[in-house]
Amino acid sequence: MTPGRMSEAWPSWTVRVEAPEGVVYVRLAYQDGHPRHIGIQCGKSGGIAAGFASLLGRWGSKALRPCPKCGYHVTVSSLVRSARGITHDRSGNHEAASMPDAIGRALEMIEKLRTEPQKIA
Repeated sequence: MTPGRMSEAWPSWTVRVEAPEGVVYVRLAYQDGHPRHIGIQCGKSGGIAAGFASLLGRWGSKALRPCPKCGYHVTVSSLVRSARGITHDRSGNHEAASMPDAIGRALEMIEKLRTEPQKIA
């Protein structure tokens, strides 16, 4: 499998989750049935939350790519386990406790949507 060029259209799902930092949009794109790209947006363009969201998406995308030498790659479920439950001092009455928690929740929802579409309303 070769990495896709940005001009290729990959099927993707986007989920919106509210966090203390603002609304978080997480997009997970698939190439040949495998997760290959995570896009994350949060807060205003140029803001701290937006910068961290972009960085986390880039790191997640790199982690999903298979290693050319051994084929090992990180799974979406391992990213979910790493991100879910992370809180901070501004956690409050939001859908998620933090931006990382929102990202984990969104990735989990996307995986459920792909595997069990009838259970998502």
